[in-house]
Amino acid sequence: LGMVEVHIEQGPGMWRRGQRLALVRAIAGRRQYRVVVRGDANHAGATAMQDRRDALVGAAEMVVAIEALARELDGDAVATVGRIIALPNAVNVIADSVEFTIDLRAPADGLLAEADRRLREAVAKISQRRGVAVEICQTEAVDARPMNDLLLARLARSARQVGVDELPMVVSGALHDSAILAPHVATAMLFVPSRDGISHNPTEFSRVEDIALAARIVESLVRRPVLGEVNGMNELSFLNLLGGVFEHSQWVAKRVWEVRPFASVGALHEAMCSAAKCATSDEQLALIRAHPDLVGRLAQQGRLTRESNEEQASAGLDELNHQEIELFERYNEAYRERFGFPFVICAREHRKAAILDAFPVRLERSREAEMAEALQQIFAIARHRLADIIWEDA
Repeated sequence: LGMVEVHIEQGPGMWRRGQRLALVRAIAGRRQYRVVVRGDANHAGATAMQDRRDALVGAAEMVVAIEALARELDGDAVATVGRIIALPNAVNVIADSVEFTIDLRAPADGLLAEADRRLREAVAKISQRRGVAVEICQTEAVDARPMNDLLLARLARSARQVGVDELPMVVSGALHDSAILAPHVATAMLFVPSRDGISHNPTEFSRVEDIALAARIVESLVRRPVLGEVNGMNELSFLNLLGGVFEHSQWVAKRVWEVRPFASVGALHEAMCSAAKCATSDEQLALIRAHPDLVGRLAQQGRLTRESNEEQASAGLDELNHQEIELFERYNEAYRERFGFPFVICAREHRKAAILDAFPVRLERSREAEMAEALQQIFAIARHRLADIIWEDA
């Protein structure tokens, strides 16, 4: 299906911003240049300032212009002059020849082309104003490599499934294996911060907790089957995968296994909902009763299913104060006493305040209306769970 590479950032940004992980949206392309500036070598003391054609001063102005160019071009563009050779390299002689390198990087080829144009234009203007000659030779060109949008979206969704609500997007300025493979297979990268950006050095350090979290996200991604695989599963595998989509009610998945294949995850969801709608009243009541109370005894004892625990946490129900917990307990008790089944709501689509506001409204309804509402909420819960479990075919 593609390739996912986990790598340290090799820069200080994520560490300084306190980011544990980041998605790489693109690997920057690179243009490298060799620039030679030629002037006149003259005596440092005997040549007036207005009579000089100083190659080093001209080169210095070009270096400053190159830095400004990168800052103005794009927030993810960088330019580096890493090597300078000045001749004759004497204390009291004006330099007549300077050679320097430029390493220019940007996340899109269009930006690199624009940077190349501005670079040559800036250098030419400085050369003319300073009265020095200049030669620019491009020594390397590596295209920018955008990462695969589908894989990035799946990584982001996998991150949410393991409790990371949002992953920042960054550009990798360093080249990686992913840049080589991206033109051939769907490719994505996940960055782990490195302390102070140090790499390829004995003091390189990344937190093991961050590395473990990255591994959990990748595991969640690669273990999730695509729909075609689900359609081809035997009954046991199908039930093992989908038996928990409807809380503690494997019979729903069992009834739809025989109607495979499904054209989409949405079609699978519709089939499962239809099976629940066509069930007997007793089966529907048992399905509703299979759901736990929000912030109830099972939640407080840590005995919820993984799915229910994550769903309640997504609504902020794992961060309640004592008064809020007592309020939920009173509402739960009143609701159960009135209707004979737990209050069910799709926690992923509500925050705690909205859930608390819904209790008194729904307590005023009839039992028949609340059974219908509970089933609709269960169908919404199932839709989210299926999205967590199965990828649409790539």
